[in-house]
Amino acid sequence: YMSFLLLSAAVIFLGSSSGPGAVQGQDRTGGPLANGFCGNCHAANAFNPTIDVKIFQGGSEVDGYMPGETYTMQVTINADAGAQVYGFQAVALSGADNVQAGSWTEAMGTQVTTLSDRDYIEHNQRSDSNVFEVEWTAPSTSVGAISFWSAGIAANNAQGSGGDGAARLTDPV
Repeated sequence: YMSFLLLSAAVIFLGSSSGPGAVQGQDRTGGPLANGFCGNCHAANAFNPTIDVKIFQGGSEVDGYMPGETYTMQVTINADAGAQVYGFQAVALSGADNVQAGSWTEAMGTQVTTLSDRDYIEHNQRSDSNVFEVEWTAPSTSVGAISFWSAGIAANNAQGSGGDGAARLTDPV
């Protein structure tokens, strides 16, 4: 009887989707450190999602950074009609060792989760919006090229991962 209750609690907890880092302790970005991506669980290929990540400063899209400056990262999950809720996870990495690059500032509906000495920004609740915006502050000194890896889901809001779709960047931003 106790085993069933614990299993039921785990299924309910996973279904509430507080982000793969916080819930599973996993990088699901599809990046070089990831153990798969969101599609590992949200694999029904529903809604044909795609993901788009852009970095802005002062309202203009940028393709480089100045040390110590703050930028806005915008993650958009585009999906077919019928998707009701969305989620994402992202990480900024630099160098051959894929070290943490910069820092995240939590925004409404997001959280920072640390995995293997790297900070990930991810949803902390289901979002009715397919667009997530968070602040990212560049490292205080230049670290060379920085890669942003991200994955996201378009979901049917059915309290589980069935009938959902997932997308990831195949090339970092």
